[in-house]
Amino acid sequence: MKISLLQLKIKADPEKNVDNVIYKTKNLKNNVVLLPEMFTTGFDYSLINSLDEKHPEILTNLPDNNIYLGSIFRKKKKGKFNSFFIKDGQNISFPYDKLHPFPLMNEDEHLTPGEKMNTFTLKNILCAAGICFDIRFPKMFRYYFKKSASIIFLPSEWPSIRVKQLIRLVRARAIENQSFYVMCNAAGKSAGHHFGGMSAVFDPLGNNLNKMTTKCDELISTQIDVDKVSTAKNNMEILNHLRKDIYG
Repeated sequence: MKISLLQLKIKADPEKNVDNVIYKTKNLKNNVVLLPEMFTTGFDYSLINSLDEKHPEILTNLPDNNIYLGSIFRKKKKGKFNSFFIKDGQNISFPYDKLHPFPLMNEDEHLTPGEKMNTFTLKNILCAAGICFDIRFPKMFRYYFKKSASIIFLPSEWPSIRVKQLIRLVRARAIENQSFYVMCNAAGKSAGHHFGGMSAVFDPLGNNLNKMTTKCDELISTQIDVDKVSTAKNNMEILNHLRKDIYG
């Protein structure tokens, strides 16, 4: 699978953010493109609160030549959510709503936490998603490990001041769950916060397959071989050694 990460500086203009994605990925074809968390708005709550339930329709403007993933503001009857999306051709789906809103950016005051986790299939590969702050909750990703997900996608808006923690956490989740972890972080200043970039693809052994920086609007592509997941699991068998009798 060819995966591309687009490390955006998110502006307070949804249409401009979408146009930037279109421009930056115009030469890509048949890639899975991961975008940052809340890529159309960032955490600009005045902007978010002005949007209605039709906002996710903006995703239809993304071209059909790639599969686009990321997260976006979504208003539903139950509340306002930070939702992971898949835009594959003309089909748009939302398999996951962020479980853990981030209190240090007041996300918990404005957005509703999700209620369930799901896996999904991309190009016949079982995948799953978390969003940014979720990475600090390892039991969530152990659930995906038990479901045999091979690739975990993680759109993020992680501040520069703690970006080293992000890299360490994502690497740890990849190693302990023997899966590919694909993280795309925002970069630059947005809604009063400075985001750290350093987007990365980690293989099941914790190797970083790309070398991104803190630059805004940086694009990098990586070819991943999902057979490495079964190789890692065969070389270091973990699942059958879990002590369900003690810690579940």
